[in-house]
Amino acid sequence: MHFRIKPWMVATTLAVGLLGMETAPARAQTTYADRASFQAASSGRTLISFEGAPSGSYSQHHTASGLTFNGVQFVGVANNGDHNLYWMDSDYKNSYGMGTGDNLVGGYGGYVPRGSGGYLDIKLAPGTTAVAFDFGLTGYDPAGGDPYQITLSNGNVFSGSHVARPGTNLFGFTSSEAITSIRLKSQTSDFVLLDNFEFSAADAPVSAVPEPASLTLMLPGLGAVALLKRRKQPAA
Repeated sequence: MHFRIKPWMVATTLAVGLLGMETAPARAQTTYADRASFQAASSGRTLISFEGAPSGSYSQHHTASGLTFNGVQFVGVANNGDHNLYWMDSDYKNSYGMGTGDNLVGGYGGYVPRGSGGYLDIKLAPGTTAVAFDFGLTGYDPAGGDPYQITLSNGNVFSGSHVARPGTNLFGFTSSEAITSIRLKSQTSDFVLLDNFEFSAADAPVSAVPEPASLTLMLPGLGAVALLKRRKQPAA
């Protein structure tokens, strides 16, 4: 008794193998606390320095659209949901101790209770896989310690405490997947300050590859293809 291999049997076997394929899990973000390390790990970067604010003063952008620089949108939000964003000159109130030039200030509603925790929502340019920025919090303890939280669009959350004043924190990351947004939130201070926002879309995701177990599932189908091809060859 001879067993005849039908084309539909080969297709079914291959389909089972393909359905069982697993892709390699996406790599988590790599984070950086200094700009030199971030720059060494990324390429094709664009720097937004926020220079050009009104001399000795600021401009207000209290809308849901906020401000956009180089394809990146920045929106300030207070604890009560009001939109509050200032583009501030470095000479105005000494930029609240940032000491890095003109910057953005977001999250303060004026009448919102002090220490309520404002935040900045940042919508990134398409395909962004690397970001670094300086930031500060308007806390009241010169020794620092005010808590903050940074949330990425993929759900990853990073927490820490502000350095002593005057001084700034730096947060940076590179990612194997594109990140679409960042939320920079103060847990206790009135508002957050942002400067020297650097980003890159040059770090492409690593292509997913089949896991060994998935390859094992595909072997029967591939073998059947080879056998069917051999049977169809004309006799010599």
